[in-house]
Amino acid sequence: GPLYYIGVFILGGIPFSAVFLPSFWMPLKAKRELRDSDPVARLCFFASIAAIFTYLVFSSAATKLPHYVMPAFPWLSILTVCFFHRLHRGDTPKKWVMATVRVLMQALPLAATLVVLLFPLGVPPALKFALKIMRPDSGEYALPMSTPLATYFVFPVALITLYLAIHPPRILKAGMPYKALGSLLAGIVALSFAGIVYGSIGVNAVALEGKRMFVDVGRSASPEAELATYGLWKQSMSFYTQRSLIRFRYKYDADLESLEKSLKKPVPVYVMTRTRVLDKLDACESFVPIRQYDGYFLGGNLAAKTEFEARNENTSSTKGEDNG
Repeated sequence: GPLYYIGVFILGGIPFSAVFLPSFWMPLKAKRELRDSDPVARLCFFASIAAIFTYLVFSSAATKLPHYVMPAFPWLSILTVCFFHRLHRGDTPKKWVMATVRVLMQALPLAATLVVLLFPLGVPPALKFALKIMRPDSGEYALPMSTPLATYFVFPVALITLYLAIHPPRILKAGMPYKALGSLLAGIVALSFAGIVYGSIGVNAVALEGKRMFVDVGRSASPEAELATYGLWKQSMSFYTQRSLIRFRYKYDADLESLEKSLKKPVPVYVMTRTRVLDKLDACESFVPIRQYDGYFLGGNLAAKTEFEARNENTSSTKGEDNG
């Protein structure tokens, strides 16, 4: 319905949504004489019209996705700056507008802090649900079988959202709107940086085990060995293994039969796959498990297992001698 994108604006615009939602209509009520004489008032008026137009266009569409209204956020940011500019200039909004802004400037970041702190508790059931409903071969990455450790390092993000809930509202209440805006911007920059770092750590935690498997196979496989994938495909696999790969698809039974024939060859045949598809690989009599990499799994024929264990044992012995 039409309220869908209101939620997107509230959540996607924190903490600025505390300002632009109660005050977006103010430039529309400004007198025409003020718009004619003040370029800032004209900019605010145009930003308000543009934001409303974007909202109405995408709200009327049958399909709604959060990123559709991204073009509205630059205009909403301008409205936020306009609000603080009006306060700095001495314009006094209605009491209910100012009260709403102050309450939301504290309530929204506090709610975000609570969500961030509870996030680690929500990941395990969410991961369990995703593993239950998603096809085993869906996506480039294999879902981890357990909660990544990086999930629990949320406290720096929570501290930033708590800062946004305390410091800018206090400065605004003291009558320093530009400093309050600067405090908001500083918090947003810090939050964006923390989000990028935290997101990168999370993605890396999921992808790292796959990379380890690819590198291990590329290092262990002899020149005559064959490398195959089953229910897993990423372009980077060829890069990390430095070999051409045979692809067998999970959804075709004929591919499973072809894989079984490949595993019966006398040369080592490595199969890079996912832990979640092992129940189907049990039908291959020649398939032998080699090593699990959390959500990723390495198997192959007996020749591949023997070669892999021998080469990795030699590598470990060499490292031990070097350390000694």
